[in-house]
Amino acid sequence: MASKEMCISMGGQYGYQEVRIYQSEDSLLGTGSYGNVVKAKLDDLACAAKILHQVIFTGKSIVSRFDQECTILRDLKHPNIVQFLGMVNDPSSGHLILLMEMMQQSLTQFLELPPKLLPFYLQVNISHDIALAVAHLHRNRILHRDLSSNNILMTKGCQAKVTDFGMAKIAESNRSMTRSRVTQCPGTLVYMPPEALLTAPRYSEKLDIFSLGVLLIQIMTKKFPSPTNAQITIEDDRSPTGEIIVPVEEVKRRKADIETIPKSNALLPVALSCLKDKHQERPDAVQLCQCIEALKTTPAHVESSTQHSDLPSTCSPSSSPSAGQVEEEVNDIRPPIYA
Repeated sequence: MASKEMCISMGGQYGYQEVRIYQSEDSLLGTGSYGNVVKAKLDDLACAAKILHQVIFTGKSIVSRFDQECTILRDLKHPNIVQFLGMVNDPSSGHLILLMEMMQQSLTQFLELPPKLLPFYLQVNISHDIALAVAHLHRNRILHRDLSSNNILMTKGCQAKVTDFGMAKIAESNRSMTRSRVTQCPGTLVYMPPEALLTAPRYSEKLDIFSLGVLLIQIMTKKFPSPTNAQITIEDDRSPTGEIIVPVEEVKRRKADIETIPKSNALLPVALSCLKDKHQERPDAVQLCQCIEALKTTPAHVESSTQHSDLPSTCSPSSSPSAGQVEEEVNDIRPPIYA
């Protein structure tokens, strides 16, 4: 197959001279809701380029959302957030192309690989990586709003990094304690909390916490979320129709997956605390990081890592952030933010 590539001069911007973006079929790394991610090279550095689909270049709201993603990622630097490398304009459209570090695969793909279940220590380490990223986002007054296994990327060393900030929201300083309405559910439905499923949803940073809880269940089971219906119809003689519609508790909606997790798994109660129906009962990012960090000192974690010493050294507990790094990340989280 003939190689297709686009060469764009960087002129020293971001410390690079040029970027080559490869556009053949075998260069496709992934497809998102509004763009493709393809292989690219910044000078001699292999990287990934996110490009808007040609057919939606005319959609102002989507272009604006993509531009916001570039802006957010440019200002974020964290070991558990996909690294921003630069932005360039597509010569044919004038729109931005986002350049970011090359990653191995998504968490979805990672969980589809053997073995049947992840070792406990790896469940904890991956969960901790994601929690640290969420804490960093909330510290910077950013709500991701679309955390899912497709938006978590994995390195060869089994480190998890959050990506895809197309649905992210920056909280305005004068609205830090005010909850506001939006017209639709912002993210992937199976990861969304009850408050985001309403006709005119109102939600806070606890939306991300709920989504993280769903991810923890997925990490423990290696099963993609498949909750039952959010509402059921029951008989009620007091109703003119003889029946009413009532919401189903989130834990009950996800009972089939939850029941497959051994009750001895210390990560399970952490996940369940994130799945509370009332947002105010869920932990914040600080508490979540501290809870998962504490699991790294348990005998179960040590025993698990010892039993699976055959895994690559880059997947060992030593590749995870130290307690000091964790403390530095969670100590400066600001008050609750809303979008």
